Amino acid sequence: MNAGSRSGPPQGATATLKLLFDITREFSSTLELPAVLGKVLSLTVQSLGASQGSLFMLDGRGEVVRYFLARQHLPAEERKRVVSVVMEKGLAGWVFRHRKGAIVEDTRTDDRWHIFDNDEKPVRSVLAAPLTRRGMMTGLVTLEHQQPGAFNRLDLQLLTAIAHQAAIAIENAHLFTQVSDERDTVASILNTVNDAILVSDGREHRLAMLNPAAATLLDLRPDDAVGKPLGDLLPDSPLLKLLDQAAEEQAQDAVIELAGGGHHHVRVHDIPRVGRVTVLHDITHFTELDALKSEFVAAVSHDLKNPLGTILGYAWMLDDEAGLTELQRRYVTSILQSVQRMQKLVGNLLDLAKIEAGVDADREPCSVQTIIANVVNQFAARAGEREIKLEVAVPDELPAIVANELRITQAIGNLVSNAIKYTPEGGRVVIPAKHTAESIIVGVIDSGPGISSVDQSRLFQKFSRVGGQEMAEIAGTGLGLAIVRSVVESHNGRVWVESQLGKGSAFFIQLPLDAALANETSESGPS
Repeated sequence: MNAGSRSGPPQGATATLKLLFDITREFSSTLELPAVLGKVLSLTVQSLGASQGSLFMLDGRGEVVRYFLARQHLPAEERKRVVSVVMEKGLAGWVFRHRKGAIVEDTRTDDRWHIFDNDEKPVRSVLAAPLTRRGMMTGLVTLEHQQPGAFNRLDLQLLTAIAHQAAIAIENAHLFTQVSDERDTVASILNTVNDAILVSDGREHRLAMLNPAAATLLDLRPDDAVGKPLGDLLPDSPLLKLLDQAAEEQAQDAVIELAGGGHHHVRVHDIPRVGRVTVLHDITHFTELDALKSEFVAAVSHDLKNPLGTILGYAWMLDDEAGLTELQRRYVTSILQSVQRMQKLVGNLLDLAKIEAGVDADREPCSVQTIIANVVNQFAARAGEREIKLEVAVPDELPAIVANELRITQAIGNLVSNAIKYTPEGGRVVIPAKHTAESIIVGVIDSGPGISSVDQSRLFQKFSRVGGQEMAEIAGTGLGLAIVRSVVESHNGRVWVESQLGKGSAFFIQLPLDAALANETSESGPS
């Protein structure tokens, strides 16, 4: 890169400091890497009165990855050859190997300078300095002049100072370019994803970013929506509740129905220094298929009730008959057990169908203490047979809930039944309860084998059985936890599990309080 005639560095310390300040300011005026490199070289050539100069950027192995060459008129392939030669035989290579600057007063007498044939403007003096940052050499700069003895020690000191500032500017530009490229890559990926993705931050969930799929799904214009609270953009949306919960518990997922129709599985992650990332996956088609399947299963289950009852009745009559051989009696017992298992399965399927259809929608004030006590009485004998201790940790002042008592009893009972089944003999099952201003939380904690994180993701699905072969031998229909989830969700609550392999499992049900009942209980207090 060419400059003009030799003007020399500024005279005096004050002038030098001012020059360095001006150069640093110029370096900071842009963060685009090619522009920074060009500005570094042009300002350096100009400040030291050189005729022209070259700038090489190096990687960690000393390979030249970018360069501005004084001989810009050469073809591209020839420029690459020149760079390779000067790094191997020339002053640039000497500076890289010795990690320090150099002055060549006369190229004709200094073998550190490689002379190329047919140079249009023969170089007679050269100044060079490394660009170092954080103890690493990231590049080097060389300045050339047609006159011998054009540079001195003061010039080298100034060039070294400029090179230090240039290395900082280049690093900043490189980081900016890297971040910009990564941002563009992420944006390209998000723009091609079919799932709707939102990024929000702050207590008001201000929208920071959304992809085209989210803009289409939620009918938002990105230019108008970004920066505004989601509560203003999507009033009364169930998304807001999930975002609030994610702020407290790091992650939330649920299936919601949006105002425009269609069911979506929503996953919300609270990511530090980023915000809350919300992903909405359209499962409308699968929801419709699930509804058809449920209708089919309910119809078949209903039609099976009468035949199973008939089989069971005749099997009981056979069991009461005298004169049966031992083998015949074992056959009858096997029939009775099989039919009873089928009846339990059919009963669970019909319960699910009723819950999902909203048949059991009646609600009335219920005492959680009473429900837990009834469940404990129901399973005390079964726990006693296996020497499992049932412990209750329920405060006296729990407020009442408005719920279907039969279904809530069934849900808690299913959790306790599972806990007893999977807890080894001599273990313990704890049933704690507590309340907040908005809800009551009931837990069932066992000392069983625990559940892997992979199995936890499908734990509440219908017919889901988790664990290895030893777990498969434990009797069950795979519908108990699906019923728990359906009951809880029909009461606008939620259910979740916390578990680690070898450390037991803790299931929790959270049910909303009726505000009037909660206030009434709080005002009256315990007697």
